[in-house]
Amino acid sequence: MSPQFASNSAHSSTHVPPPCALPPPTSPNQRTIFLDLDHTLICSKSCPPSLLPPQDPDFLVDDDDNCVTCVWKRPYVDEFLEYLSQKKIEIVVFTAALESYASEILDELDPKGLISHRLYRKSCKILDGSYVKDLSDLRRDLKNVVIIDDQPTSYRLQPENAIPIRPFFDDDLQDHELKKLMDNFFKNCEQYEDLRDAIKHYLEVEKQNRRGRLRGFMIKKRISLNRLLIEFKYFRCFWLCPIWNTSLTPDSCRFQNI
Repeated sequence: MSPQFASNSAHSSTHVPPPCALPPPTSPNQRTIFLDLDHTLICSKSCPPSLLPPQDPDFLVDDDDNCVTCVWKRPYVDEFLEYLSQKKIEIVVFTAALESYASEILDELDPKGLISHRLYRKSCKILDGSYVKDLSDLRRDLKNVVIIDDQPTSYRLQPENAIPIRPFFDDDLQDHELKKLMDNFFKNCEQYEDLRDAIKHYLEVEKQNRRGRLRGFMIKKRISLNRLLIEFKYFRCFWLCPIWNTSLTPDSCRFQNI
């Protein structure tokens, strides 16, 4: 969430969200995805028109302070929304940002109207000074609900319904988080009657995959370090040994105590 528009810290502890703004689901088994906005679907920055950032934004939104809001769409966000819509999943954007800021961005982000509903800061609760998105008050059976958010505090009341996502920033053009969700979660979640079981399985697999990638990274770095030590020994050999000894190589130095 962009701090300049919607800090995740709240100053008032007396905020009470209004009655549920969502209508009942269209069917008892309707599945719903609640999507955060800032750093989940987009990244935004406010700046004067004369000082636009070097990284071209996907679109601009007028600001109230003689500035413009530069918005970068997360890679695959268009395909992601289309994919969810084709699978008949109800899409709800639930952001702790102010409606005045978020609504204009969503108008640009979703020209086809694939997003069914929008919930803003006034629909959040405040717990311990942070905005929290309580899914239990939204007329949805929690077994049919998933929330995707980069802020763990947002889903602290229903962590079993949450898929954490890495925050997106405007310079991360190689981001594949949304594609990964399409390929590895939503493609397989239909076989689960309770989405919370699907989420649990997905996160366990992701944890194993991260461990595997970390292990591979460490092995690669260890090999690189060993190679660096061999090269260092080789150059020591080159400078310390007689000039006529031209048969030395990094591999041959490996077996010498030099």
